[in-house]
Amino acid sequence: MKTKILFLFTCLIVLSSFKPIQQIDDTQLYKVIIFKLVKNEKGEEKQKVVLINQNGNIIIDNKLINNKVDIKSFNQEINNFIKSQKLIKEKANNEPPKMDIIPNDGEQFISIIIVKLEDYKKEMDYANPSQYIYRQIKKSSEKNILYKYLKSDDLNVLKNKLD
Repeated sequence: MKTKILFLFTCLIVLSSFKPIQQIDDTQLYKVIIFKLVKNEKGEEKQKVVLINQNGNIIIDNKLINNKVDIKSFNQEINNFIKSQKLIKEKANNEPPKMDIIPNDGEQFISIIIVKLEDYKKEMDYANPSQYIYRQIKKSSEKNILYKYLKSDDLNVLKNKLD
């Protein structure tokens, strides 16, 4: 009887040691979507949608490109962006997407949507999982705010694709 209890206790200890391996890191990203709409001085519009997935792949206007970001450093950079900008997590919902703001001539609209892997896995039944959203209108000549949070390698890859 003592042997069975000791064996069961040992099994519980061993199995509980695997729990940290099974947990998802709450800083890990599922995807980052950067939407940019620029209106030049003549009123001509130019838009671009860049998606970076959890593997660091970059998809521009629904086309996978050869370049990747270093997902480990990119995770850190995006999480730093969330903290520094004090972005608030919007709760999961099934509502249609919100209308984006249309810039005036000579302005650009930047929207950055960040979905973390933990939220995505918990909220797969929703059309829109919990996400952090940054939106800003500024002069078309100004740099993307995200650039100041990215390290040189990731910055070079994305800057070429967004500009």
